This record gives sequence, structure tokens and C-alpha cells, in this order.
Amino acid sequence: LAQLYAENGRLAEAIGVLSGEIRLYADGATGRQQRIELAKLLEMRAKALALQGRISDAAPDLERADALLAAFLTSDGDDRRALLLRGDLLTTAGEIAAFGGERARAGDVFREGEELLTRLIRFDGARRDWRLARARLYLAKADNALRLYEADAQKTQALNSAEAASRAAIDDIDAAAVYTEDIVAQRLAVIAQVSLARILRLRGDNATAERLLGAAEKRVGAADARATPLLNLLMAAIADERGDLATVEQDYAGAKAHFDRSIALQRAFLQSEPEASLVARDLVWTSIASAKSLRAAGEPGAVRTRLAEACALKSAAALSEY
Repeated sequence: LAQLYAENGRLAEAIGVLSGEIRLYADGATGRQQRIELAKLLEMRAKALALQGRISDAAPDLERADALLAAFLTSDGDDRRALLLRGDLLTTAGEIAAFGGERARAGDVFREGEELLTRLIRFDGARRDWRLARARLYLAKADNALRLYEADAQKTQALNSAEAASRAAIDDIDAAAVYTEDIVAQRLAVIAQVSLARILRLRGDNATAERLLGAAEKRVGAADARATPLLNLLMAAIADERGDLATVEQDYAGAKAHFDRSIALQRAFLQSEPEASLVARDLVWTSIASAKSLRAAGEPGAVRTRLAEACALKSAAALSEY
């Protein structure tokens, strides 16, 4: 139920459901099944809190869940459910560190999580949930490396790492997605294609980047009948990257149309969940990218408007931890 709420932009309700369940363990979780359940609930709540920008509130949940799982794996290092859950938890912990700008620590956390999930896949390389869990980690790892490169273009190794992680994610998704109705795998495939398209654009391979974005758009289009707010965010990510690509190719009218669409989709999500500050943070970045494109197009008035919108978002209290 909490997952359904989160996927439909109802984070506060998701957190309420999870908090109610966590309170049932007030006296502690002693049995094997109870410890696993509690760790999963804590990890899910930490994700939702981080999306709201409440990083300091998310940290105790992650620490408590990790302590439960670490103790569990000390006594049974090959318990596959615990390995999967701790791998997922480390993905979340790494993402939260990256959200707060701790890129080096995030990289260390991702490496630890990758080791655990790879151990699982050595048991059975055909398991869908294990493959998708590692794909999620690879996508988070790719994003972290890409942000390092964007902050310093001299860090070519970071761009190489981002590309390797994106391609590894695609391999895992392809191995797991045995049928097209697998909505979770299809969503991850869209994120992976956009990630790789961004990397290839930075390398100057615009044609391949454009093909990847077209393929991603088709995947989202096929899921229109089951559209959720999260699908709208996927479409926003594609439009955002199309805007960057059009700017590189000096198609400023096209870039404006793509950025406007991305901004509209992200704003629509924020209307349903105004506290989703991670989305607001991404909207700041989209607004800045749009302003740069408008400046290149010679539209100073539109640039000022876009930057004013970005400043208004950035000054919001919910973004203070990013």
C-alpha cells in the first residue's frame, strides 16, 4: 500500500502507512521474519523521507535497518533475502549521500552494495528481483559519477565509470525483463536509456543519444494506459535530455519546447506532492539548463524569468539539505 501511494505522488500517506507498521515493533523485533520485515519498512520510509528532502530524518531509519541486517548476516552470511535487502538498503544510503553532495562516500557505499548483489546473482543469474536490484544500484552509481564529471570535465574517469555503470544496468534489465508487461523493468529501462543518452551526448555522439531517447519515449508511450505521476517524471527526464541535446545542436526553438514540457510535467507532480523536494531540486536544474539554452538563443528577458523561477525554488526551505 505504501509503495502504491509513493508511486502516485502521495508521499505523506506512504510515510503514514509505514510509520504505523513500524510502531508495531516498538518492543523490538526478535524473530528472523520480524527483523527482515522491520528492516524493509525502515528502508522504504527512509526513501520517502529523502524524496521529501528530510535527509536528517531518513538517516536514523537507514542506520537502524542496517544494524538489523548486519547482525543478521553476521550469523548467516548467505541468507539470500537479507543479502537482497541490505543491497537495496545500501543503494538507498548511497543515493541519500549523493543527494547531500557526499559523492565520494556515495561511491564507497555503492561499491559495498554491488558486492552483495553480485554475490546473490552468482547464486542464480536468472532471478528477476536480484537483477533489477543491481540495475537500480548501477543507475544510482552512474548518476553519481556523472555528477562528478559535470562538476569537473577533467575527471574523464568519472565519465567512463558512469558509462560502464549505465551499460551494466541495461544488461541486468535485459536479463530480467522477459516480457514487456513488466512495468518495473520497463521503467528502469527508460531511466537507463536516458542515463546512457546523457553520457553519449557529453561524448559528442548525438546520433546514438537521439536513438536512445526515441526508444525511451516509445517505452513510456506503451505504458500510457497505466500512467502514474512517476511515469510523468520519466517523460520529464526524457524531455529534459532532449532539451540539452537540441541546445548542443543549436536548435533553440526545439530546446525551448522540450524544456517547457519537462518543467510543466515536474510542476504537475509537485502540485500533487509539494513536499517532494528531490523533484523540486531536479526542476531547479532543468530551469538552469533552460536558461543557458535561452541565453545561447539570445533571449535575455526569458533567461531572467527562468533564473528567477529557479531562485524561488532553490530558496524554499525544503531544499535546504540538498
